Amino acid sequence: MVGARKNTSRAEELVCAAANCVVGPDLDGINHILSQFSQHPDGGIYAHSNGTRLVWGNVERLLGSAGHTQIAEFDRAIVQYQLPRSQPPRYVVLMDSLRKNAVTLSGVSDEAMAILKSVKGKADLAIIEDDVIRELSVKRPNITEVKLGQQSRREEYEFRNGSSSLSGGKNIPKLRESMSDLTRRLSEVRRPDSLTEYQWSRLSEDDQRLAAAKQAFPGQWIEIVRRAMTDAGLELDRFLADALPNDGQDHPYNLGVLLSHRLIGGMTEGHEEWITSAHGPFRLELAIQKLSETANLRATWSRRPSKSGKDSWVITASVGNRRYVVCKIEPSFDGAKPEVSQTKGVIYYFQEGSALRAPTDGSVWDLLSEVSG
Repeated sequence: MVGARKNTSRAEELVCAAANCVVGPDLDGINHILSQFSQHPDGGIYAHSNGTRLVWGNVERLLGSAGHTQIAEFDRAIVQYQLPRSQPPRYVVLMDSLRKNAVTLSGVSDEAMAILKSVKGKADLAIIEDDVIRELSVKRPNITEVKLGQQSRREEYEFRNGSSSLSGGKNIPKLRESMSDLTRRLSEVRRPDSLTEYQWSRLSEDDQRLAAAKQAFPGQWIEIVRRAMTDAGLELDRFLADALPNDGQDHPYNLGVLLSHRLIGGMTEGHEEWITSAHGPFRLELAIQKLSETANLRATWSRRPSKSGKDSWVITASVGNRRYVVCKIEPSFDGAKPEVSQTKGVIYYFQEGSALRAPTDGSVWDLLSEVSG
C-alpha cells in the first residue's frame, strides 16, 4: 500500500496501545481497554487501575475495522506489540489521532504535555515510563506496501565520505525560476474555475498567482512539471552515487544515515525509538547504529525505467549471502494538475519495495532486526 495506510492496518495501533497499558499477557485487561475506544470514539483519557493513563483522539474510523477486536492470536499480539517492562507506564498516547483531532487533555500533567510536544511525527505511540520516553511505530506484517517516509524539502545528509543534499519541494534546480517566469506573464490574478471560493481563500498570495497561471498557461505548465521531474531524477542519481560509492567502504555508515533520516527523522536524544516486528519490538535507533557498524554490508542502487515514464530508484543491500531490498524511491510532483489548489512541488516517496523482493530476499525490517541481534 502506497500513501496512507488502510484502516485495517491502523486498527492494529489500538491493539498495540492496549497491550502496552498492562504488564504481561492480561487478555481481560486488554479487552477492557479496547472497549474504552468504542465507548469514546471521539477521544478520551482512560485511567487504568494500575496507574497508566491512556490518551487518544478521534478513532472512529479505526473502530470500523475488525483488527482491534478480533485477537485470534493473542500470544502473537503480545509478542509483537508489547514493549519489555516490569512496571506499567505512566502514559500511553495514540499520537496520530491526537494530532488530527482536538481532545481535552485535562487529565495529562504539564510535564507529560511538554514531553508529548517533543515526540516526532513518525511515532504512532508515545509511551512515558517512570524513567524513559519511548516512541513506538507500529508496522503490520504481510501488507502489500509500506511507506517508509517522504521528503519534500531540501535536506543535508552527513555521509562519512562528505555531506550530500537532496532537494525536493520547489527547490529543484530551475523550478522556482520557471514558476516565477510563468506568474509574471499574468495580466490579472483570477480564481480558476476548478477551485472553490473556500480553496481560493485559503491560499497565500503567491499560491493564488501560481494557481491562476497553471490554468492560464496549461501547455507551459506541463513542460515545467516535466523538466522538474527530469531534474528530480538527476538529483536522485547524484545523491545515491554520493551515498553509495563504488568502493563500498562507507556503505554501512551512509545507509544508516539515510535510514535515520527517513525512518525516525534523525536521532532524538533522551528518547528511545522502538518499532514492532513479527519477532517482537526492537530499538530502531540502536538497530540503525548497529547497521552503521556492520563491516560486511554492501549496498547497491539502480534506476528502474518505467514505460509510464515514472522511474523508480531501488536500494538493495547484502550481508554475507543474505540479500535485502532496503527501499524503493519514487519522485512525484504534488500539484501538477491545474485543479490542485496548492503546489508543493517534488516529493520523494520512500517505500518498502515489497513487490521487488524475491522469495529469499529480506525486507528493510528484516535487515534491521537481524543486525540488531
